[in-house]
Amino acid sequence: MSLKLSRQILPSPVIVIYFSEFSYYAMFRLDEAKKSAADTREKIERQSQQLSNYEAEMKLLRQRGDNWENEREKNKGQIDTLQDTVSRARVVSIVSLFPR
Repeated sequence: MSLKLSRQILPSPVIVIYFSEFSYYAMFRLDEAKKSAADTREKIERQSQQLSNYEAEMKLLRQRGDNWENEREKNKGQIDTLQDTVSRARVVSIVSLFPR
């Protein structure tokens, strides 16, 4: 079906309406896809930021653990020194109880 008007062949009105509806539908779907892509990008950015925050927190926790380990080693050395001092003091007190 076609109409002739001044030597131009025009598509039938049914085809024009169908194409017009299809065009609007395609534009609607394209807009939906763009919104979905934008939402996905925002979600990825939020998750990336959250991952960075978690990595920073893990780094701080590792540093805190290392500090505790260093403090434990230092305290262990001080405890050993104090135990040696107490042992020597006992020996001196025992010797002073029993003079030669």
